[in-house]
Amino acid sequence: MADTKESNPQAGQKRPEPPVTDPEGSRKSFKVEGDNKAKKKDSKEGENVIFGKVEQNDKSSQFELYTLNKEGQKKERAAYVVYVLNEKDKTLDLQHTVTTKKYRGKGLAGRVVKASFDFAITKGLKVIPTCTYIPVFVRKNPQYKNILVKSKM
Repeated sequence: MADTKESNPQAGQKRPEPPVTDPEGSRKSFKVEGDNKAKKKDSKEGENVIFGKVEQNDKSSQFELYTLNKEGQKKERAAYVVYVLNEKDKTLDLQHTVTTKKYRGKGLAGRVVKASFDFAITKGLKVIPTCTYIPVFVRKNPQYKNILVKSKM
């Protein structure tokens, strides 16, 4: 879930899908690939924020994205996606996507989810879209639709 409000549906009711649009329109101004710096207006007190590469953390079963300090060392976790890898069934269940509040609207959830999908492709896995953000991501990135276990599109 990418920090959208989620209600618990009663038995037999379908969970409502999150809206596809970004109400603030801020995701369009942030380059995801090839640009690891946030724009000055996106960072606090005018200093640039540098994001590292998305990394897979096997121990915590997460794909994580950290901010980096000037020396390139990890500083703060900005976004992550929790997954369950089932090698027997050849599936990657993307369960929960989180972006730290001050980094929302910069496309970071999309970066960690994209890395998750790319990992699934390289390992020959199908993706189970448990997290409510996954259908939103796939609508914006239809090239990943064919590896979903059950398409909700």
